[in-house]
Amino acid sequence: MGNNRSRLQQQAAGALRDAKQSAQAVRELEAQRQQLAREAEGLRQSPESLRKQEVARADEVATLPTSEVVSRVASRLQYSAGGFIEGVVVR
Repeated sequence: MGNNRSRLQQQAAGALRDAKQSAQAVRELEAQRQQLAREAEGLRQSPESLRKQEVARADEVATLPTSEVVSRVASRLQYSAGGFIEGVVVR
């Protein structure tokens, strides 16, 4: 009978260990789920944020004098071409 009791205690201890490991795994998965939910929410908001930034930039450019817009465009064209563009005069 003592052998049965010892075996039952070992089984109970093993089951307890398994339950603790399972509970830890559940906590870790829940933490991952919450993190992914936060990241997903950020990604959902991203397009709207980018659209607002573009509208703000367009509004900013719309208020600039034409000479300033030409100057900025010319500067970017020169930068992207890796050198100066011949015949472009910025005043």
